[in-house]
Amino acid sequence: MKETRPFSGWTVDDIVLGINQELERARAKFPAWSDDLIHNAAIVVEEGGELLRAALQCHYEDGALEACDKEAIQTAAMCFRFLMGR
Repeated sequence: MKETRPFSGWTVDDIVLGINQELERARAKFPAWSDDLIHNAAIVVEEGGELLRAALQCHYEDGALEACDKEAIQTAAMCFRFLMGR
């Protein structure tokens, strides 16, 4: 098992900027957002699953911690999109 650093060095400003950039990228790529609450929640869960996969790969398979950061930002962006309803 690989040791992971306990703190990635991200600031709140970095995180908010990353989420906003990912949200805008996703909205440009997929402008339509469903009115179906279940479908929208599934998108959030799918992103969370990708975060879990990246974390498992990082911990057990010498995967990149940066992949976890990327997936966490994408998951957070989809949470925002879910809450915004678009």
